[in-house]
Amino acid sequence: MNILIASMAIGGAERCVHDTLVGLARRQPSGKLLLMHDLPLSYPIGESGSFPVIRLGKLESGARMPTVALEVLTTPNPVVYTHLIRASDLALLWERGVFTIPVIHNSEPGWQDSPSAFCSEQVPFLIAVSEDVRQQLLSAGCPKPVVVIRHELQRWQAQEEVDQGREIIRRRYGIRPQTLLIGMVGQFKAHKAYTRAVRVLAEVQRFAKAKLMILGGWDHDYGAGRVTYTATMKLALELGVLPDLIVPGPVSPVEEYYAAFDVFLNTSIYEGMSISTLEAAQSGCPIVTADVGGQREAVPKGSALIADSSNIGGYVEAIRERIKAPQKGKVLPPPGAPDLVPRLWCFIAQYGVRTHRERGASEAVDTLFVTSNLNPGGAQRSLTNLLSSLAGQHKTWLCVLGRVLGDHFLRQLESAGIPTLGISPTASQLDRMEQVLELIRRVGAKTICFWNVEAPMKLMLTKVLAQTGIRIVEVSPGPMLFTELDEAAAFQHRIAFSSRDYLNRLDCFVSKYRGGEPPERYEASPSRMETIPNGVYVPASLPSGPPVVRPSGFNPNYAVVTACRIVPNKRVEWLIEMMKLLSVSIPEVSLTIVGGVDQRHLGYWETVQESVRQSGLKNVHFAGPNSDVFSFLGEFRAFAMISNAQGCPNASLEAMAAGLPVVANADGGTAEQIVHGRTGFLVSGDAPSEMAGHLATLLRSPARSKRMGEAAQKRVKKLFSMREMAERYRCILNWSQQPSNTSQYEQE
Repeated sequence: MNILIASMAIGGAERCVHDTLVGLARRQPSGKLLLMHDLPLSYPIGESGSFPVIRLGKLESGARMPTVALEVLTTPNPVVYTHLIRASDLALLWERGVFTIPVIHNSEPGWQDSPSAFCSEQVPFLIAVSEDVRQQLLSAGCPKPVVVIRHELQRWQAQEEVDQGREIIRRRYGIRPQTLLIGMVGQFKAHKAYTRAVRVLAEVQRFAKAKLMILGGWDHDYGAGRVTYTATMKLALELGVLPDLIVPGPVSPVEEYYAAFDVFLNTSIYEGMSISTLEAAQSGCPIVTADVGGQREAVPKGSALIADSSNIGGYVEAIRERIKAPQKGKVLPPPGAPDLVPRLWCFIAQYGVRTHRERGASEAVDTLFVTSNLNPGGAQRSLTNLLSSLAGQHKTWLCVLGRVLGDHFLRQLESAGIPTLGISPTASQLDRMEQVLELIRRVGAKTICFWNVEAPMKLMLTKVLAQTGIRIVEVSPGPMLFTELDEAAAFQHRIAFSSRDYLNRLDCFVSKYRGGEPPERYEASPSRMETIPNGVYVPASLPSGPPVVRPSGFNPNYAVVTACRIVPNKRVEWLIEMMKLLSVSIPEVSLTIVGGVDQRHLGYWETVQESVRQSGLKNVHFAGPNSDVFSFLGEFRAFAMISNAQGCPNASLEAMAAGLPVVANADGGTAEQIVHGRTGFLVSGDAPSEMAGHLATLLRSPARSKRMGEAAQKRVKKLFSMREMAERYRCILNWSQQPSNTSQYEQE
């Protein structure tokens, strides 16, 4: 990661760079930090052999940009982040083949250049420090995509340190315990509008003993520092509050001061992403701020946002409310994976830009499928079947993110010649993300297809690859996908990439049943939606042999089977309740449950066993896992299934392919598989007696059961064939090829 910045003076942009390097220090990053100027009051810089600091201040002005170009082009990645560098200087880098990513730290009034100045092939995109700044850039006609990276602090304090800091700072400046201290942090610049804060102090003193402390220097030429300082002090004198205005100048470290503040105040006319506001939030200090720039994105719940930044009365009233209900701030602890944002900067620099070197590289893999595991289950069975069918037609690799429990699917993929690579399951989440990104780069994947991948993983990968031109496809397992995305809201905020951003970046979203598309609140584009149900093989004939379990008294004429993992959403306890009712009317009935126990839900398995014991049923049998379903389905009369949040379940399709009528709840894609009264029965899933009644009908009428099973098998051949599924995916993944005609499933 290469960085070019005007200086490391005490300021927001410089703090962003400093914290990023601090967060990466233990990982020993490689790259270069290039400084245009050395200033006396600056953030300290750690230097290493792999990450040297190139100081350009002693060079002639005309030699600086050529030197920068040379330094960047001699690194493996000819890309550089630029902070506070004018476009006229960047143009000299563009001429020499350097890719620049300008980082925009301010709202529009503080921009050095118009967004149109960055219209160069050597600028892949811009970085905005807040979503608000991004929207401003786009509204101003920015010709380039804009990526948001919000800053996260890399310094943390313990609660004890903060509590001690309050007493130390207030004693140092003679501030009594009962005095309200309003605090502000930031260099004296015109847009900070410190004169407004002086007016706020004068108004607050009408009802409370208060002082105002402003931490920041003024002896600088940029931002009208001296003029702003003079105007602030003059107004304080005129309003008679000068004795209560404390101006210590620039201080370091600044964190201990937030503990001394009773209220943190920000009256800025504009902001990008205020570092001081982030510090106040981290220190637990109550915040009253103008609602400008990225402030709304930075403050915690309960903060006061003043819509009109010039509204003195609004600030005063918000401070009054905090006096009425004083808040004892709690220090925010370091977040999980505290180096997440620093590493995001690295990931985007290394993998998020397709340089000329990479564009000329041969692209080896058409599609890299990424999945969480290859454990026994319907989703993994569908994936394995699909990849095996695509072999020889579409160059496909598979990346597995977790442990492989059982090798049935792995052996099937190996037989089909599908390269399968594993990512270390014991590595941290960020390390695993980096390993996947490196794999994508090395194999030159044109398309990435997510198939049952945890939300943070696919959100981060898509964020990083968003501007590369790599196609991204999501195959949805069902409603649980949206639940998992919603549960990752905190992670989305940290990486500034929402569920809506993710779904709208996708080149294709594949749902496995009609109605499985994203809800309207995500505002996903309908033109990128495809519905492709699972497909299964239909055997020419079923092997004859004993079932997986032949318990005492087993009668195939009254035998019901289900196949599922033992997990809560499969509602095995509900099937047990159903069997209690069915056993009354048909004593000969039996239920065989084929499927393994999910180790994550051992408690549920124990609950199910206890339910069987308490029911007194002797006709419920657990057969364990068995991947070869067609070896035993022929021994049963009917298939029963109950589940929540389904996509397009394979278990019911395979039962239909084996010629069994299916009784299942109308959830997700099941309602599209089963034609009620013709290929099986659909139940509500609320009353076990409803399923018991339909199963009793099938078990008492062998002719009807056979007729419905044959109809079920024909339906699978027509609408849910493996060939049809593979053809639809092949067309989507090849992109240039379109389906020759509408599928029969869509016509139905």
